[in-house]
Amino acid sequence: GVGVTSSTWRVRLDAAPAGIPPTLIVKLSSPAPAMREVARMLDLYGREVSFYRHAAASLEGRLPHCFHGASDRESVDHVLVLEDLVDHEPGDQLLGDLSLVEATLDELARLHAAWWSDVDDDRLAWLESTLAPELVEGSVAMFYATFCERWAERLGPEIMHDIERASARVGALVRLIDRPPRTLAHGDARVDNVMRRRN
Repeated sequence: GVGVTSSTWRVRLDAAPAGIPPTLIVKLSSPAPAMREVARMLDLYGREVSFYRHAAASLEGRLPHCFHGASDRESVDHVLVLEDLVDHEPGDQLLGDLSLVEATLDELARLHAAWWSDVDDDRLAWLESTLAPELVEGSVAMFYATFCERWAERLGPEIMHDIERASARVGALVRLIDRPPRTLAHGDARVDNVMRRRN
């Protein structure tokens, strides 16, 4: 979809070196110019690489092992080589899965607790807040008309009224969230971005 920030590939190795699995996940820069510009402005690729280098080991949840990561903010060149979680599958936010949502909230709570009031030390010097109210307001304004065209009829006037009220107040909400105490947070927490073990 248009919201995908990376070009993601499953790579099969004919002769994997010792300690390297036969398949890997490789994430590269998006080929879409608009998405690359968003990635550059927010340093999405640099923050993803730095997360695996500096923060992932402190978390208890199941994360893919990172074999290699490198990015350059100005050129927006990016590569991330990850473990292929072959026994897992992504969730589907359109179908919905309450048990997966509940499990995801538990994992997010652990993430927040691990870094609660502890994000200003040297371990996270690479992390800059993306909670710029003006930027968030601009992003909402950019996509709001398209959202309405696609979803207004399905969601109905009552829900759309609530969405309109929320979108008009998103800047104030961001300012509220960015107050101390701060913690490390997932920037796109939804079940499509969560892997669960296959039954």
